[in-house]
Amino acid sequence: MILKNNEKPKILLACTFREFDGGGNDDIQRIFLSSLKDQTFKELELVITTFSEKKVKEVVESYRLNQKVFKGSVNRKKRYSQTQVLLNAISEAKKNPDVEYIIWTTVDIKFPSNFLEEIFRRDFIQNTCATIHPTNKKGFFEKRLSEGFDFLLFDARTLIKAEEDIRKYTIEGWGIIEHFLIAVATKYRMNLVNLYPQIKIIKMENDRVQGGQTPSWILKSYWENRANLDRYLKDNALSLRFNNLFYCHNLFSPWKTFPSLGDLFERGKFELLLLKNRISR
Repeated sequence: MILKNNEKPKILLACTFREFDGGGNDDIQRIFLSSLKDQTFKELELVITTFSEKKVKEVVESYRLNQKVFKGSVNRKKRYSQTQVLLNAISEAKKNPDVEYIIWTTVDIKFPSNFLEEIFRRDFIQNTCATIHPTNKKGFFEKRLSEGFDFLLFDARTLIKAEEDIRKYTIEGWGIIEHFLIAVATKYRMNLVNLYPQIKIIKMENDRVQGGQTPSWILKSYWENRANLDRYLKDNALSLRFNNLFYCHNLFSPWKTFPSLGDLFERGKFELLLLKNRISR
């Protein structure tokens, strides 16, 4: 999938990897890479930011994917920085006017082979932010709306406008990044679109413990990032409800009824939240 000399990427995919250390997370990340290699649409470039993880560049190169690798720098206790992941992608987009979209994603998901082609088949109006949710867990179970986002696509030109927002309110370590990005998309009046069920992705779930992310570290990281999110919301007169994933999901599309009984329970909780939101306005 290496681009020819006269070709330029139209989509940048911003991500960071766990190190390839021979454990189970290796297999999951390799499935992610294989699903990108198998894409029918080829004008994609990975913008990878590493934070001293082992063997990332070597493994990615073995899949012959078009890529740029940046070395990130972060406090050892933070482990990684989603802020740097995004800023590196924005930097690349500013150099290339052909880039139409920037994707932020986790690396424990699997895309269908026509995923990128389907995106370009859609007649998006400009200034779009899109997600794909819920995701299928290993092909069988759909993630609940109380769980986080694994994929966000942005109109590249608008995300470039938000560069200073992203730089100023840093998100490092675990958690909050999707809340923050959806708040940014709202501030810049992006059109929020859910591509599900026309496009479906499979969630595989990295093993956090194997990756050294202890519950205490996750909790500490979450609250530090939450403080920065709250500051961003207050500074830009945005609702504190962006802290709530139900609220974030509802911004993308009206509630859709799924066939299983479990989803009816989720729908009940969701509708109670909507009622609470209407009362509090």
